[in-house]
Amino acid sequence: MKEVEIIFKRMLITIFLVFIYGIIFQIKYVYIGCTSGCLVALLNFYLLSKDVKNITFTRDAKYAKRIAVLGYLKRYFIYMTYLGGLIYFLGFNFFISGVIGLLSVRFNIYILVISEKIKKFHSKYKTK
Repeated sequence: MKEVEIIFKRMLITIFLVFIYGIIFQIKYVYIGCTSGCLVALLNFYLLSKDVKNITFTRDAKYAKRIAVLGYLKRYFIYMTYLGGLIYFLGFNFFISGVIGLLSVRFNIYILVISEKIKKFHSKYKTK
């Protein structure tokens, strides 16, 4: 759970930085599309972590499978609604920037893994 909290904190920082970048350079695709995509990605990551916690504490396998399937459908319904609303109301450019914002959680997870690998490599070959 420690890594999940780190990812949440990094996502909040990412959302703030993306929003500030869009405001400073006055790029509406960034501060509307990417920021809202980051928020939706954070919401879905929270729902995923909540589902995983519920599944791990469930003793009945059938009930755990039901939680997993319903959580999966709920998250993808949120994705479809968000992306459909972007492309219908705001256009294709906002759709692309929203997709980039949705990838922010994956980007933060990759950065976390790479930083842990670098720390292990550095501590392994550190000269004293």
